[in-house]
Amino acid sequence: MWAAVCGHTATVVALVNVCRAKVNAVDENGETALMLAVQGGHEDAVSCLATELQSDTIASNFAGTSCLHAMAVSSWAAAVAVTASEDQVHHDIGCDSCEMCPIRGPRWKCKACPNYYLCHTCHAQFLDTGDHYTAGHVFENAASAAAAAAVAAVAAKLSTMTAVLLEHGGLDLLLRTDSAFGWIPIHYALYAGNESLARSLVERLCRGSSIEVSERLGYAKQDILRHVGAPLSLFRGLPSAIKVWQDDAVVAFRSFCSVRSNFCCPPGARGYYELVIIEMDMFPQYGFTSAAFNRVPAVSGNGVGDDTESWAVDGARKCKLHDGTAAYECKWKVGDVVGLAWMWRRCRCSSPSTAALRHPMAVSLNSLQTQCSTAFLLPFLAPVARCAATWARHLSSTRRRRPT
Repeated sequence: MWAAVCGHTATVVALVNVCRAKVNAVDENGETALMLAVQGGHEDAVSCLATELQSDTIASNFAGTSCLHAMAVSSWAAAVAVTASEDQVHHDIGCDSCEMCPIRGPRWKCKACPNYYLCHTCHAQFLDTGDHYTAGHVFENAASAAAAAAVAAVAAKLSTMTAVLLEHGGLDLLLRTDSAFGWIPIHYALYAGNESLARSLVERLCRGSSIEVSERLGYAKQDILRHVGAPLSLFRGLPSAIKVWQDDAVVAFRSFCSVRSNFCCPPGARGYYELVIIEMDMFPQYGFTSAAFNRVPAVSGNGVGDDTESWAVDGARKCKLHDGTAAYECKWKVGDVVGLAWMWRRCRCSSPSTAALRHPMAVSLNSLQTQCSTAFLLPFLAPVARCAATWARHLSSTRRRRPT
């Protein structure tokens, strides 16, 4: 497996042909060597495994995702689009959604509308001031010449690997759904912000019909928008990392990711929510974030409480989190009802099972408001591996009632 992860093609061949290793053996997540090579962007290893060693190209891991799903959200495929212009300052150009001016970092331009731009955060969250996404408009990364060349190189690799996988797996791979949201690889590419890959996959599926391509892309974007606007939605991490039952307000976590509620606590208000721990065998982090806590449509090791824009408590490790840790004298167990309250005016987070929980690195209200384009707090869940929680109740109000 490690040979595939590192892209050591010769080692992979030797292990299979000489040591008689099983080419379709799976790891603890149900992923084969081919899936791991795809995730690493190792083009030669992928071609060798699929063609010479006849690895199973239609296999799915335990989350129901295929090789194409993995490629669509792989870090190497998404990194160029995000980092190619992350150090750039686009003078005299502002975001038409959040009004950041000048735009810093990647700048996304609508190809159908003149002079309509989004910053990377708004593009990743499908935020615009019109109906660009629902109308099927395409946004392109307006990067420098060097960045454009890097993007073109990644696009060529994506095209080659897609052709190899579809040659051996067939077009049915394009319609394979995951077990979390019922999303196909096209959804995964759109979720990761890789619209060019999504369009390429749709074109292969529709065999070049421009009208059908636009319709399918539009429907897929609407699916993503429905998830983003749902009561509970994935905010950081991969779609395969969670399973959400919206009607019952239940979330099951397969790996580290962050889930947010669509409720918010505006300045001057008090927010409160409760959750019931159904299963917990690792480290849960529950809390609030400011509006500056950005969406990350990829694997992220930073959850709620791991930076200066979020506050959390962890009853497994018995700590409070806010860009660091401090002691929290409360141990959670399965069946516990955990309540969290935010008192905005005092910048203090409270838990019913303890006294007030002051975040370890104090931030004044004024500075917090300055950092946020929209100043409000969002309830978040960020457990690690196989934790499950049910969202029992949430209140955001200006009532003067003290949390109990």
